[in-house]
Amino acid sequence: MKKLGRKNWRARRGQAGVSAVEVMVGVLLFGTAVLAVLTTGTAARSSLGSANRETRYWGAVQAQTEQLMAAGYSNVKTGSGYMYGFPMTWTVSGSNPKQVVITARRPGLGAKRDTVLLFLTE
Repeated sequence: MKKLGRKNWRARRGQAGVSAVEVMVGVLLFGTAVLAVLTTGTAARSSLGSANRETRYWGAVQAQTEQLMAAGYSNVKTGSGYMYGFPMTWTVSGSNPKQVVITARRPGLGAKRDTVLLFLTE
């Protein structure tokens, strides 16, 4: 192996290593990538939480509908209550078919209301 003389070593010394500018650019790129990953993860988590609330809400509306249908034509009456923590009201009108209007409110979701129309016959 050939040894470098003192003169050649000095010539290479200016080229060896990484400059401060290169380090700063690398840190900036790494920081940007980490920030992008964290932002995406936070958005995905928020979206999953919102989807979970929607699923529980519509499950409660479906359970209330099934409960009213199971009561039977002659036993279904106007009322209100909570199903899985969601407030609901139902109004029964008419005769054969009876019209049942179920109104459910989404607490914490902008207080939106949804209405389900159900007809029951003898």
